[in-house]
Amino acid sequence: MKKKFLAWKKDYEIEDSKESSHAAFSPSGSKMWINCTESWQHNRGYSEEGTEAQRGSLAHGLGEFCLRNKDFKLNTVLNEVVASFVIDEDMVYYVQDYVDLVNSYIEKRSIVGIEEKIFINDDCGGTLDASILTGADLHVIDLKYGQGVYVSEIDNPQLKIYAIGKLLASPKINRVVKNIFLHIYQPRHRGTKAHRVYKISKEDLKKWAKEVLLPAIKDIKSGKNLRYCSNEGVCRWCNIKGSCKQLTSKNLELAKVEFKDFVDPDKTIELPNVNKLSNEELTKIMDGIPLFISWTGAIRNELTARVNAGEDIPGYKIVLGNKNRAWNIPEKELTKKLVKAFKKESECYTRKIISPAAAEKKIRALGYNKKILSKYIHKPEGAPLLVSSNDKRQGVSTTAIEDFADFKE
Repeated sequence: MKKKFLAWKKDYEIEDSKESSHAAFSPSGSKMWINCTESWQHNRGYSEEGTEAQRGSLAHGLGEFCLRNKDFKLNTVLNEVVASFVIDEDMVYYVQDYVDLVNSYIEKRSIVGIEEKIFINDDCGGTLDASILTGADLHVIDLKYGQGVYVSEIDNPQLKIYAIGKLLASPKINRVVKNIFLHIYQPRHRGTKAHRVYKISKEDLKKWAKEVLLPAIKDIKSGKNLRYCSNEGVCRWCNIKGSCKQLTSKNLELAKVEFKDFVDPDKTIELPNVNKLSNEELTKIMDGIPLFISWTGAIRNELTARVNAGEDIPGYKIVLGNKNRAWNIPEKELTKKLVKAFKKESECYTRKIISPAAAEKKIRALGYNKKILSKYIHKPEGAPLLVSSNDKRQGVSTTAIEDFADFKE
């Protein structure tokens, strides 16, 4: 099996070096171009690059290899280097969990698809991580290896496009399916459940495609009825959010400042006293904060790019950021020098027990079930936190919040 893995590794590294291509209407960017059809022309052909994207691609590749080779044990290639990335304990742990999740839905008569190309037409399609048809239930599973941005399973347009593609690809599947289950598995995003599922009926899915998806594609192709939509989820990955007039207008409205006031250096912006705002005013501002933060980040990036390009921006310059001090000699040599001063080698190091998450990863990397540690682990309750009413976590009563206050110092 190791020989088979090495052959896969060679093929993967060859494919990884090639420039990837995307459909004109990529499912992964569908949340943006469906809701903001004007954004499509500014983001067409854009694909995510960088270390995190490459790490995610490797996780998908390993997941596919494991699912196609049932007897393969991922922990046997721990510390193997593939396309300049080390298969570390984290990757073994998370990818194996993903593989186990997919396998848990596969039954004897299931029809399974792994990393398959799915298209609803010549312009719209992509690669679906995993699909499982069991009886009248179709499971569409997407591995999200990124840890920075939470991906919701609720009405997820990317997964709905894949589900539509599965129905269109096979008359048999279209005939037997009644319910579709959209799965997101996002193990590296902290503070949320890794596996999340949203159920949608075949009728509701087809209605969405007819009333939302296809009209958006039609409008974009014709260049007519194009519309803007500015909210944090839609604008997050847009290439022009730093210069988008619609987004600028919405954020300035949020701050209750006229555009002319914003650019007039002789006027001072006075934000309202929050204690005097109504509940309605506070919630309106609260809803817009994520979008506002995203927009201001885009402004910083744009200004930085202009200064780096040689433009003179009054009031701003580029400096080197601060970094923590570090030792500049090898650890062994440093230890000898410190022992002379401290007398004991133990004084040179800080010893700390590993976290439950780190222990589970090590256990999993050794080929054991992480559940053997569960009886030694508990999860304390967190502090009360204000979130949107759409958040799936259970709300707590004001009495519970008052009880929690008793524990504060």
